[in-house]
Order: sequence, then structure tokens, then C-alpha cells
Amino acid sequence: GAASKPEIQGLLLAVAPEAKAAMALKIALEAGNLLAKTGQESSSEESTADLHAEASTHDEEFAAFLEEEIAERHAEEQVELLKKRQEAELELLAKEQAVERLERSLKRAKSAAEKAENDVDTAKKAANGEVPAPATP
Repeated sequence: GAASKPEIQGLLLAVAPEAKAAMALKIALEAGNLLAKTGQESSSEESTADLHAEASTHDEEFAAFLEEEIAERHAEEQVELLKKRQEAELELLAKEQAVERLERSLKRAKSAAEKAENDVDTAKKAANGEVPAPATP
């Protein structure tokens, strides 16, 4: 699809300086070639028409260049978003697994605490002679 004006303006500001420089150099070189041609031509009307045609070609080339840059940038952004989403999902999974491990540890700790409490109760009762002492291994 065609890029919107804000997209193109944003891209013009964001395009890598090297790309801008390369495009500017190309345009300058071709303009120089045109001026050299213009000097050789007899009819100034023809050369002016050539200059206009060449300028139009540059506009089209630059627009195509921008379209390509926008599409590339968009694809790169999509890849980055996917990466971030995957990282977030993995992080969430890791946290969920950590929570599950903590819950299991907590259950084990609770049952160990209950067993210890029962052992203490049994030991107290045995000390008071209420129940026979537990058989110690």
C-alpha cells in the first residue's frame, strides 16, 4: 500500500543517514551528468524537458525507495514485537513454574511442620504418661 504522508515524513527523519547520503550522492551524480549533457545539447528546451523528466524519475525512485524502507522497517518492527512477546511468554511461564515449585515446597514444609507438631504432642503426652512413648528407631 501507499505510505501516508506522516509515515513518509517520519521515515525521512528516521532513515539511516548513510541511506540519505547515498541517495543524495546518486541524485547529485545524475544531476551532474545531466548538466554535462545539457551543455552539449543545442536546444535548451529539450534539456529542460530532460531535466524535468529526470527529476520526475528521481521522485519516483525516491518514493519507491521510501516504500521499501517503510516495508522493511515495518517487517523489522513485527519481528521485534514477536521476539518481545515470546520473551514475555517465556518469562511468564518461568514465573508460573517458579510459583508451582514454591507451592510444592510450601506444602512439604507445612506437612513437615504438622508432623513435627504431632511428634511434639506425642512426646508431651508420653512424658505425662498419657500414651506409651513412641518407638524410637
